[in-house]
Amino acid sequence: MVVAIRPSDMALDALWTWEDLWDIPEDGNLYEIIDGELYVMAPPIPVHQEILTRSFRAFDRAAEFHGAGKVYVAPIGVKLSERDIVEPDLIFIARERLSIILQKVVDGAPDIVLEIFSPSTRLKDVNSKAVLYARSGVREYWQIDPRHRSVVVLSLTNGAYVPTPIEDGVARSAVLPGVAISISGLFADLT
Repeated sequence: MVVAIRPSDMALDALWTWEDLWDIPEDGNLYEIIDGELYVMAPPIPVHQEILTRSFRAFDRAAEFHGAGKVYVAPIGVKLSERDIVEPDLIFIARERLSIILQKVVDGAPDIVLEIFSPSTRLKDVNSKAVLYARSGVREYWQIDPRHRSVVVLSLTNGAYVPTPIEDGVARSAVLPGVAISISGLFADLT
């Protein structure tokens, strides 16, 4: 379950920041800050991790083959602003923008973000994160829904996301050449 929380010593109108995130004790939970609100997330389930592994292979092969940039999987902090720090499931950063990768965090919008929905994060991923990623300039946002066995690829056009057509059951990236994921193959043999 995703829960927005406030520490007891903060005023009700106080917003969480990047610095506050580092003050949270290690407790095994995953945390994100969106618009200054702290969210606690449950750890991913095995099906989520299998989909992430399959997706990573496709993205990493394409990035390496084309020398296009770097691909990372969660947990990795992405700082989009002082009050927006997220941990996407997968990110791609183009070679010419690798300078946003710092020691503790990716400081800026990745070129591609991929999120795998879970029952507890679906609404946040579809709504809040889509708005945040568009506002921050993420060029392509992949949404993978295991429950509905669907993939939506959104391309940033004039500040808003537009769905990219899925042809022949294959999701393709316009940002990273060579990424082509068979939707039926992505969900094959998963329960």
